[in-house]
Formats: sequence, structure tokens, C-alpha cells
Amino acid sequence: MGATQAFRVVLVLGACFGLLTSAADATSITVNNFSFENPAVPPPGNYTTSCPTGWTCSGGFGGGIFYPTNTQYPAGANGLTGGALVPDGNQEAWVQGNLPQYLMQNTSVSIAADTTYTLSVWAGARNDQQPDAWAQGFQPTIELLANGAVVASLITTDPGNGMWEDFSLSWASLAADVGDTLGVELLYPGSVLSQTQVGWDDVTLNSSPATTPIPGAFPLFAGGLGIGGLFARRKKRKTIAA
Repeated sequence: MGATQAFRVVLVLGACFGLLTSAADATSITVNNFSFENPAVPPPGNYTTSCPTGWTCSGGFGGGIFYPTNTQYPAGANGLTGGALVPDGNQEAWVQGNLPQYLMQNTSVSIAADTTYTLSVWAGARNDQQPDAWAQGFQPTIELLANGAVVASLITTDPGNGMWEDFSLSWASLAADVGDTLGVELLYPGSVLSQTQVGWDDVTLNSSPATTPIPGAFPLFAGGLGIGGLFARRKKRKTIAA
């Protein structure tokens, strides 16, 4: 094996080492009533007008849980499979009104050091509520909280009438937030049209270490460097001998 080949070995081993240190299995964090199936609403087209179970809502909350029909959300909209009207289960959370409103939930998790948290939420725009909030220039937002304070936020974009879209927000923990309670918030910014409505569904939250060094990878990587150094020395000796 020549020096060039040895160098390639080192590169490959280095790449494998990088993959091993960066790969990490995400850990699911419990979000209570994540798909808004509680309380159950008689189908179809019925709704509640109270804060969903497991969530805290803003004062004067204008929303609740809704069991939509295929008039509001055509089956399979934006990639939903199996004729589903909503991303998970049969129900969604709905919010509407003139004033800013929110659904918020503190998890049972304390923020850890060197950890990345990822919040994923589906946002929907009813087909029979036009123009929707996004079309009016309002910006429904998903947020991560530390002890109730916003640490990261993502402004969603218009899914289109009768459509759903999945939005994800990732945030790497800061030293100042370690030990704080992790929370999530779904913010409805308000609308000049009181009937404009935003749908939320399938709220998921995961954590993963920023890096995950695997001890077994160190000897492999070190061995690769040793091979590279060995062939480099052999080449140097051959050059001197010549």
C-alpha cells in the first residue's frame, strides 16, 4: 500500500469517526394530548370552545378542539396518507379571534447541557376560512420555552387553503438555561378578521446530545492515523536510501 492509499484510509476512517461522533438517537419527550384527541368530540364537524386538556391557554381563549370534515380539510392534503383529514388522529386544536392567543405546555423535562431540542408541529388552514391568517400577513409561530421564557421560535408559512404543513424548530441548549423547565408554545398572533382560524396538530418534541463520542471509535481512528504515519515514514526511508 502506497502513501496515497494510506492517506485515503485515514480519510475514510476520519469520515467514519465523524459520523460516529455526530450520530445520536433522538429521545422522545412527552407532550400531553399532543394530537388533541382529549376530550373526544362527536364526529364530524363538531367542536369544543375550551382549552384542550393538558394545555394552558391565554386568557379569553378563543379556540378549542375541532373534529373537521373533508370540506374543511380535503383528505390527503399536503401528503397526509390513508385519507386522513388531520396529521394525527381525528381532531385538531383550533384558534381564532382578533387578539393574540396561545396554547402552552411545560414538560416534565429539565433542560440539559449540550443538548439539542427539536419541536415539530403541523399547522393547518381550513378550506372554508378564507382568507386565512397567513394570507392576511399574520404569522402563527411555534416556540420553545425555558421556565416560560421564549428561547427559540419559528414563524410558520401558509400551508394553503384546506392544507397542512409540518414545521420543525431546533434549539441547542445554553449554559444559562440548564436546569430550567422545557416548554412549548403555539402562538396565534391575532387577526383583523375574527373568523380567521389556525389549526394545530401532532405536536412532538425530541432531544439529542449535541455530540455523542463513541469510545470504540477512538482506537479505530488512532489506528488509521498510525497506518498513515507508518507508510509516510517508509516512503521517507526509501527516498533517503535512493
